[in-house]
Amino acid sequence: LVPGQDAAPTGPVVYEVFGTMSYRVGDEDVNIPLLPQPITVYPNPNLKLKYFHQRDVYSDDPFTDPIEPPIPFTLGVMIENTGAGPARNLSITSGQPEIIENDKGLLIDFEIIATRVGNQNLSPSLTADFGTIEPGGIAVGQWLLTSTLQGLFINYSAEFEHLDDFGGTRSSLIESVDIFETIRAVRALGAKDDGLPDFLVNNTFDILDLPDEIHLSDGSVEPVATSLSASAGIPEPGSLSVTLDNTGLGAGWGYLRVPDPGGGGFRLISCVRSDGLVIPLDANVWTTDRTFIGLGLRPIEEDLLHLVDCDSTGSYTLTYAVVEPPDVTPPTSTVAALPPDSSGFIPVSWSGNDDDGVARYDVYVSVDGGPFELWLERATATSALYLGAFGSNYGFHSISVDAAGNREAPKSAAEASTSVSVHNQPPVLDPAGPLSVDERNTLV
Repeated sequence: LVPGQDAAPTGPVVYEVFGTMSYRVGDEDVNIPLLPQPITVYPNPNLKLKYFHQRDVYSDDPFTDPIEPPIPFTLGVMIENTGAGPARNLSITSGQPEIIENDKGLLIDFEIIATRVGNQNLSPSLTADFGTIEPGGIAVGQWLLTSTLQGLFINYSAEFEHLDDFGGTRSSLIESVDIFETIRAVRALGAKDDGLPDFLVNNTFDILDLPDEIHLSDGSVEPVATSLSASAGIPEPGSLSVTLDNTGLGAGWGYLRVPDPGGGGFRLISCVRSDGLVIPLDANVWTTDRTFIGLGLRPIEEDLLHLVDCDSTGSYTLTYAVVEPPDVTPPTSTVAALPPDSSGFIPVSWSGNDDDGVARYDVYVSVDGGPFELWLERATATSALYLGAFGSNYGFHSISVDAAGNREAPKSAAEASTSVSVHNQPPVLDPAGPLSVDERNTLV
């Protein structure tokens, strides 16, 4: 017997289970009543799930030489138990995110770098253990991921299934699942700060994809006003703090998006409200250097400042640090020397030098003195086997690229060359002559 949700909606309920056992002996029917047996049914939990999937993912731009580092993004979940029973030993196993439509058809991969439940960091895993969620309780979890390429998610879909102790789904405790386009995981400050993440979401369509709600970790949802203008000074090497005024933020939650006063030459290191409240970096205040517009188009390169606050005073002090000048020195590389004669499998290896390390290599080959053609593109390994043809001559050189996108100057000559003139022969074992070995000893 599997009781339904209505069997004990608010507290334990005692039921009597009874019946009749019937059987047949020859031509005679026998009916034996079964005595009532009391069974106590306890209320079930009832789970409402909210998933928060970050819209913008910052990582390498495949159409530029510099290699932009990946910035972690959030997949969050909020579980609310609206039932009268506790949810015990609750865990969620999330599937690896999968791209089902990709405008450019580029290879993309995700890596889970952290799993977090409440304030507890767990080993990076698709499974998050929430323990027990009492009636009326709420739990919040996060998966922090990185992507190999930049982009934005324009649509999300997912399938959810609750398995009971018997592996079935008839007694599912999940009432609803909602997915929200998330701008960022943020923090409620002051009296509302419980140390758990809150989620700034865009739940109403608008051209600029501005947030309009914040889902707090206590389960409440509050509106968010937006502002796109403010006044601020420009930081200089001798004066790195500027005042951000006329933000248009006031009572309630507000989101500000304006051109970054520091531009690309200064890095924001602190933000303090005029009443002394510190706005946490990379949570409630952050900067971006590109804006994703979708439609298969390249992002717009622009330096923006983003700020989220509640009951703002309207004025903030921004402090910056000078960004070190970019690396403009190209790396160097070379292909290691090869023997004059090789078999058909040519072991080619190369190496490079750069102050910050070489990021990748392009390796070129010339056949019988012809023009150099690209053999390996954007290689991160430093060796590979080249399959040559008997009787042909081969020359190789490499071009390296560093993390800043500086590319080594083109080359016109081979750095290593060889001829395929050695036939692969079976190995030869020299005659050993008569040998003897004692029992239980090894002959080599």
